[in-house]
Amino acid sequence: MSTPLERFSGYFHLSWTHSIMRGGFPVPMFKFSNDKIEPLTFHCEDGSMIRPASTFSDFDFGSVPGRAQSFVTATCATRAFAFHDSAFNNHGHWVSTDGVVWKFVQLSQHEVNHWLFRMMHIEGNPLLRCWVAFEGVQVGGSSTWKSHTNPFPIDPGY
Repeated sequence: MSTPLERFSGYFHLSWTHSIMRGGFPVPMFKFSNDKIEPLTFHCEDGSMIRPASTFSDFDFGSVPGRAQSFVTATCATRAFAFHDSAFNNHGHWVSTDGVVWKFVQLSQHEVNHWLFRMMHIEGNPLLRCWVAFEGVQVGGSSTWKSHTNPFPIDPGY
């Protein structure tokens, strides 16, 4: 049996920091810390690898609005959501072709949302759910995207 061309590897740790009220419900917020020995990594079909920030705050498992949670649950794609939250904060990902040298690559909001779609599908979500999430962040994420300003990246890399 061969290893899938596109896949996730590695681990991350979460520490609860606080909760916020969203739509009348408390939403827990976490500090994300990538594992120091085997960090969360996405392996692309072309052999390159992508990582989220090594640490960042306010990870909330996808910011899924309450009215959409019956279809896109906040925990349906925890790894994809970690990448997306990191990329939204930083406007990009850390990329490597050899697993040793990591370079920050700045992305557009559309590109970040496309990665969410792609990673959610690799994580096992049906295409319709991936499209709903993609459209949701395309429409509802612009104000958050614009609120994060230069210089990028704002969180630590590798």
